[in-house]
Amino acid sequence: MPESDEHRPWYFGVICERCAAFIPMSRDPSDGRPGARYAASGTIIAVCTSCGSRGRFPVARVEQRRAEPRR
Repeated sequence: MPESDEHRPWYFGVICERCAAFIPMSRDPSDGRPGARYAASGTIIAVCTSCGSRGRFPVARVEQRRAEPRR
């Protein structure tokens, strides 16, 4: 049974360009604090856990969201 949103942990992640699902990449140790950053610069390669699409994302596109942990 999925947890309610306020009990889900915060993650840094990106939005899949193919299916628009959130791709959680790593746990956000700030617990969603506004302005927290994943990294200063660079590019991330991520595989969507929903559709399997692989993409390259600039760090500027990383966002914070509550999400289910990857299984």
